[in-house]
Amino acid sequence: MKCKFSLRTIIASALVLFSVTFACAQDKPVKFGFDLGLGYANQWGNAYDAYSKSGIFSFTFGADVDINIAEKSFIEVGANFNRKGSKINGHHWIEENGGPWKLYTEDDKTTVNMFYLQIPIMYGINLPIEQDISWKFMIGPYIGVGLTGDRRNEYTSPQAKIINEILDRTETVSTFTENPIDYSFKRIDVGAKAQTGVTVDRISYMIAYELGFFNTLRESETIYDKVTEDLSVEKIGFNHGYKSRNSSIMLIVSFRF
Repeated sequence: MKCKFSLRTIIASALVLFSVTFACAQDKPVKFGFDLGLGYANQWGNAYDAYSKSGIFSFTFGADVDINIAEKSFIEVGANFNRKGSKINGHHWIEENGGPWKLYTEDDKTTVNMFYLQIPIMYGINLPIEQDISWKFMIGPYIGVGLTGDRRNEYTSPQAKIINEILDRTETVSTFTENPIDYSFKRIDVGAKAQTGVTVDRISYMIAYELGFFNTLRESETIYDKVTEDLSVEKIGFNHGYKSRNSSIMLIVSFRF
């Protein structure tokens, strides 16, 4: 119920925001447009301290409106569809004869895919360089709602396959599942976005960076499993206190009309 309430609140807020934006646009010079971008997304936090991790291919597309508030400054409000996530090389540990744990396998690979609807609100400046060419810089917060996604597990070694069968882990799981015995992610993401580049006539060539402010990892009952020498499983820990934040860097082409 909490998640549904949050989604309704976000959608209602977005509708109010766009209503106010278009009302203001009646009296001020505005530019409408759409954006396309490709880039690199990753996740950061102490949840990944024990893993080797890399980013994934990312993309974005959406529409926005620029409202001039002064000669060289403006407010931009948009709605974008973004892919975020990461690739994680996991591992399992085994305890032999009651002794210290040792690394058992590193062949468990996971790809986290998350698809967000994001609403950025940015303050921007536009400085002319010469006729029809200008430099643009924007910065501001964004709020995102996770629409869909999955976590894809690849069990390549015999040991990893056996262990994950014991732990009853499937190869594909919803990213935003609320399963209390596995790790998943919250739907709401809030962060900051900075974007800069050059505008030629009505086309802007930009580079953008986004970083989430808050932890998106949902607390679950357990994230660690003790796999003993006889391959029995004992739940031994909780993921309370572990954190994960989204980030991405994008190359974006913006069209204005």
